[in-house]
Amino acid sequence: MAMESESNPDMRDVFESLCTKSLHFLVADFAFKIVSTEKDNLGCFIVFQNDTTALKASMCPLDGRIAFDFYRLVNNIMPKYPIFFDAASDLLVFNFDNVTLLKDGTFVQQRQSDLFSPQGIERIVKEYADLLRRYATDLLRGDFSISEQVKQLISLRSKRLKNG
Repeated sequence: MAMESESNPDMRDVFESLCTKSLHFLVADFAFKIVSTEKDNLGCFIVFQNDTTALKASMCPLDGRIAFDFYRLVNNIMPKYPIFFDAASDLLVFNFDNVTLLKDGTFVQQRQSDLFSPQGIERIVKEYADLLRRYATDLLRGDFSISEQVKQLISLRSKRLKNG
């Protein structure tokens, strides 16, 4: 039985291990700590947090993606992930792909099958780690000034969806 688990590793464990390793710079350079790790039937969710910011790394095989979401802490508490976008509210939570789209027009390419392979997960996590180093040092230090641009991008996308 032990041999079977070695040949078929749990992808949630693979994701956790790769995030811990590839995102260690969050701890070393930006005073983040891992404040929670949750593994369930939906995937694996790891929250890194410092005094101003939380970064949630998620692997959801059913959704077919790995995601990194930024949270601006309010009184040192992570706000709830919004179900609907409200252009009139402060943008306290957003997906990191919005930042990379603003910065260079790209995002990490993923296929659902990548989430069932250690090599696929490793590629995605390493790409996100590189992009975080390149484009998110302001956010990691608590400077959310880019959130207005992200809000405009999300608002534009929301309008397109409503208008079909």
